[in-house]
Amino acid sequence: FLCNWGPHAAFQTLQDTCCAIPREVRMVRIPCTGRISKSLLFKAFEMGADGVALIGCQTG
Repeated sequence: FLCNWGPHAAFQTLQDTCCAIPREVRMVRIPCTGRISKSLLFKAFEMGADGVALIGCQTG
């Protein structure tokens, strides 16, 4: 799960310029990591995810 602001833009740049992201990795853009619910995180596991990363904006 990537915050819509800094982290998602950084991921897009990385993907577009230099790095191939494995097909097994799914990026989900969300409005704000501070507002994500536990149920959404658990849903990823229910759908077969082996792990979940929550990547938010820089503090400040």
